[in-house]
Amino acid sequence: PQAHNMQVLGTPELLSVASLLQGEDPEPYARALAGEGERPLADVLRHRILSSLREIGFDPAKTHLSTDEEDAIDLIGILFQSLYEANDLVEQARDMYGRLVVPYLKVALTDDSLFNRRTHPARQLLDVLTEACDGNSGDTPQDKETLQRAEHAVDRVVDEYQDDQAIFELATTELRDQLEQQKRRSELSEKRAAEAIHGRERLAQARRDADGLVASRLA
Repeated sequence: PQAHNMQVLGTPELLSVASLLQGEDPEPYARALAGEGERPLADVLRHRILSSLREIGFDPAKTHLSTDEEDAIDLIGILFQSLYEANDLVEQARDMYGRLVVPYLKVALTDDSLFNRRTHPARQLLDVLTEACDGNSGDTPQDKETLQRAEHAVDRVVDEYQDDQAIFELATTELRDQLEQQKRRSELSEKRAAEAIHGRERLAQARRDADGLVASRLA
């Protein structure tokens, strides 16, 4: 049984701690995502939360999280870890994911449909962010620009998210527009390249025809 002097951290208090952590160094989360730390992401997150309790007047030794909050932390760990492992993400993308861990915990604490609704605004941002970053090491100017836009979307969430999920929709729309533009540009340049090849082939064929005609006349 729990000792009588233990107190359970309420969701409002945990949200306060998360707001303090939002925007702080994401390196421990990023390292956990990449499997470079000794602990899984959920444990790193839990440790950071408990270490920050004194800042809101709680004694970490005498405080524990409720079952629902423990579940939310574990599920965030699983969500980010599985996304990271399923895609080819370079270091820059790993850091972006690391920065989003705390804002997403705040979403999870107030809205559990984050985990079972694929159309959830925060899930949609993760989808488009993954599309922008998967296999993208910024080798071409377009790829670099896409990564910069992805960074901008993450900045927006980290800087502005308190409790209004509209910020996820805005960040998603901006990044998706960028991806669509890039796709159109690349389709256009592919079309031009194909037309140029076709044009060269026709020219070569015309020259062969002319050579054949000249040869037959001379004969």
